[in-house]
Amino acid sequence: MELCAKHGASDLHLIVGRRPVLRIDGNLVPISKEEVLTPEATQNLVFSILNEDQKERFLRYKDLDFSYSLEGKARFRVAVYFQRGFVSASLRLIPARIRTIEELNLPSVLHRFAKYSQGFVLVVGPAGHGKSTTLAAILDEINHTRMDHII
Repeated sequence: MELCAKHGASDLHLIVGRRPVLRIDGNLVPISKEEVLTPEATQNLVFSILNEDQKERFLRYKDLDFSYSLEGKARFRVAVYFQRGFVSASLRLIPARIRTIEELNLPSVLHRFAKYSQGFVLVVGPAGHGKSTTLAAILDEINHTRMDHII
Protein backbone atom coordinates (compact mmCIF):
# COMPACT_ATOMS: atom_id res chain seq x y z
CA MET A 1 0.00 0.00 0.00
CA GLU A 2 2.90 2.34 0.69
CA LEU A 3 4.19 1.70 -2.85
CA CYS A 4 0.78 2.70 -4.19
CA ALA A 5 1.05 6.11 -2.54
CA LYS A 6 4.76 6.47 -3.34
CA HIS A 7 4.40 5.78 -7.08
CA GLY A 8 1.16 7.71 -7.58
CA ALA A 9 -0.77 4.55 -8.38
CA SER A 10 -4.55 4.76 -8.29
CA ASP A 11 -5.07 1.10 -7.37
CA LEU A 12 -3.46 -1.98 -5.89
CA HIS A 13 -4.76 -5.41 -6.94
CA LEU A 14 -4.12 -8.61 -4.97
CA ILE A 15 -4.99 -11.72 -6.98
CA VAL A 16 -3.88 -15.31 -6.40
CA GLY A 17 -1.38 -16.54 -8.99
CA ARG A 18 -0.05 -13.06 -9.80
CA ARG A 19 2.37 -10.60 -8.31
CA PRO A 20 0.67 -7.64 -6.60
CA VAL A 21 -0.26 -5.16 -9.35
CA LEU A 22 -0.34 -1.34 -9.28
CA ARG A 23 -2.48 0.71 -11.66
CA ILE A 24 -0.36 3.69 -12.72
CA ASP A 25 -1.82 6.12 -15.29
CA GLY A 26 -4.33 3.45 -16.27
CA ASN A 27 -1.68 0.78 -16.88
CA LEU A 28 -1.39 -2.40 -14.79
CA VAL A 29 2.18 -2.71 -13.51
CA PRO A 30 3.23 -5.85 -11.59
CA ILE A 31 5.45 -5.16 -8.58
CA SER A 32 8.49 -7.08 -9.83
CA LYS A 33 10.24 -7.43 -6.48
CA GLU A 34 7.22 -9.18 -4.93
CA GLU A 35 6.54 -12.91 -5.15
CA VAL A 36 3.57 -14.40 -7.01
CA LEU A 37 0.71 -14.51 -4.51
CA THR A 38 -0.34 -17.89 -3.15
CA PRO A 39 -3.87 -18.43 -1.80
CA GLU A 40 -2.52 -18.38 1.76
CA ALA A 41 -0.40 -15.25 1.26
CA THR A 42 -3.27 -13.38 -0.36
CA GLN A 43 -5.72 -14.32 2.39
CA ASN A 44 -3.18 -13.36 5.07
CA LEU A 45 -2.53 -9.97 3.43
CA VAL A 46 -6.23 -9.22 3.06
CA PHE A 47 -7.22 -10.48 6.51
CA SER A 48 -4.43 -8.41 8.10
CA ILE A 49 -6.41 -5.23 7.36
CA LEU A 50 -9.82 -6.60 8.43
CA ASN A 51 -11.22 -6.50 11.94
CA GLU A 52 -13.16 -9.49 13.29
CA ASP A 53 -16.56 -8.09 12.29
CA GLN A 54 -15.34 -7.44 8.74
CA LYS A 55 -13.89 -10.96 8.46
CA GLU A 56 -17.20 -12.43 9.60
CA ARG A 57 -19.22 -10.33 7.13
CA PHE A 58 -16.83 -11.14 4.29
CA LEU A 59 -17.00 -14.87 4.91
CA ARG A 60 -20.79 -14.75 5.22
CA TYR A 61 -21.57 -12.55 2.18
CA LYS A 62 -18.49 -13.37 0.04
CA ASP A 63 -17.61 -9.73 -0.59
CA LEU A 64 -16.92 -6.60 1.44
CA ASP A 65 -16.39 -2.90 0.72
CA PHE A 66 -14.83 -0.58 3.32
CA SER A 67 -12.28 2.19 3.80
CA TYR A 68 -8.85 1.65 5.30
CA SER A 69 -6.30 4.15 6.64
CA LEU A 70 -2.60 3.39 6.49
CA GLU A 71 -1.41 5.05 9.71
CA GLY A 72 -1.91 8.61 8.51
CA LYS A 73 -0.01 8.01 5.25
CA ALA A 74 -2.88 7.18 2.91
CA ARG A 75 -6.52 6.14 2.76
CA PHE A 76 -7.97 3.43 0.55
CA ARG A 77 -11.37 2.28 -0.63
CA VAL A 78 -11.12 -1.50 -0.41
CA ALA A 79 -13.14 -4.19 -2.19
CA VAL A 80 -12.55 -7.74 -0.96
CA TYR A 81 -14.09 -10.59 -2.95
CA PHE A 82 -13.62 -14.16 -4.10
CA GLN A 83 -12.14 -14.70 -7.56
CA ARG A 84 -11.92 -18.28 -8.87
CA GLY A 85 -12.63 -19.42 -5.30
CA PHE A 86 -9.76 -17.47 -3.72
CA VAL A 87 -9.68 -14.30 -1.62
CA SER A 88 -8.77 -11.25 -3.74
CA ALA A 89 -8.78 -7.51 -3.18
CA SER A 90 -8.69 -4.20 -5.00
CA LEU A 91 -7.57 -1.11 -3.11
CA ARG A 92 -8.25 2.36 -4.55
CA LEU A 93 -6.10 5.20 -3.22
CA ILE A 94 -8.20 8.07 -1.92
CA PRO A 95 -6.34 11.36 -2.49
CA ALA A 96 -5.45 13.29 0.67
CA ARG A 97 -6.45 16.59 -0.95
CA ILE A 98 -9.53 17.30 -3.04
CA ARG A 99 -8.57 18.84 -6.36
CA THR A 100 -10.56 21.77 -7.74
CA ILE A 101 -12.68 21.81 -10.88
CA GLU A 102 -9.89 23.77 -12.61
CA GLU A 103 -7.14 21.41 -11.48
CA LEU A 104 -9.11 18.50 -12.92
CA ASN A 105 -9.64 20.37 -16.22
CA LEU A 106 -13.38 19.82 -15.91
CA PRO A 107 -15.88 21.95 -17.87
CA SER A 108 -16.52 25.31 -16.22
CA VAL A 109 -20.28 24.60 -16.32
CA LEU A 110 -19.71 22.50 -13.18
CA HIS A 111 -19.29 25.74 -11.21
CA ARG A 112 -22.96 26.38 -11.97
CA PHE A 113 -23.93 23.01 -10.44
CA ALA A 114 -22.28 24.09 -7.21
CA LYS A 115 -24.61 27.11 -7.10
CA TYR A 116 -27.89 25.20 -7.47
CA SER A 117 -29.99 25.21 -4.30
CA GLN A 118 -32.27 22.42 -5.47
CA GLY A 119 -32.45 19.77 -8.13
CA PHE A 120 -30.85 16.51 -9.00
CA VAL A 121 -27.52 15.96 -10.77
CA LEU A 122 -26.33 12.59 -12.08
CA VAL A 123 -22.65 11.88 -12.62
CA VAL A 124 -22.29 8.66 -14.59
CA GLY A 125 -19.54 6.71 -16.30
CA PRO A 126 -17.48 3.54 -16.15
CA ALA A 127 -15.46 2.54 -13.10
CA GLY A 128 -12.24 4.46 -12.69
CA HIS A 129 -13.23 7.42 -14.86
CA GLY A 130 -13.51 10.15 -12.22
CA LYS A 131 -17.10 10.14 -10.98
CA SER A 132 -16.14 10.33 -7.30
CA THR A 133 -13.36 12.82 -8.02
CA THR A 134 -15.76 15.05 -9.97
CA LEU A 135 -18.36 14.94 -7.22
CA ALA A 136 -15.72 15.68 -4.59
CA ALA A 137 -14.63 18.79 -6.54
CA ILE A 138 -18.23 20.04 -6.80
CA LEU A 139 -18.96 19.36 -3.12
CA ASP A 140 -15.71 21.03 -2.08
CA GLU A 141 -16.69 24.15 -4.02
CA ILE A 142 -20.09 24.14 -2.29
CA ASN A 143 -18.38 23.80 1.08
CA HIS A 144 -16.08 26.73 0.33
CA THR A 145 -18.74 29.08 -1.06
CA ARG A 146 -21.94 28.34 0.87
CA MET A 147 -23.20 27.62 4.38
CA ASP A 148 -25.55 24.77 3.41
CA HIS A 149 -26.09 21.24 4.61
CA ILE A 150 -25.30 18.63 1.99
CA ILE A 151 -27.03 15.27 2.00
